[in-house]
Amino acid sequence: MAVTSATRTPNLPDVPTVAETIPGFEFYSWYGLWGPAKLPEDIRARLNAEVNKALASDLREKFTPQGLLLTPGSIDDFVKFQRDDMARSQKIITDGKITVE
Repeated sequence: MAVTSATRTPNLPDVPTVAETIPGFEFYSWYGLWGPAKLPEDIRARLNAEVNKALASDLREKFTPQGLLLTPGSIDDFVKFQRDDMARSQKIITDGKITVE
């Protein structure tokens, strides 16, 4: 048994990561919030601020025991995270010669 995050999770400190056996392995399930294309910047900024406020609230106490890591950040942080995650997934698919049948 192992967790797929890059580091051990606080609620399962004795469970190793896959990366401890397979260096560089990292895989996450994650959630995000998107809006329609061309959403005005002031609305995007307000939504981001409200989401960050919610993530800093007692939601953290409710989700952490379930193994969920709440990560507040900027819109640019989220865009970078998505791009990095897609690149990491693409590398796994390419290196593993994974195809859809």
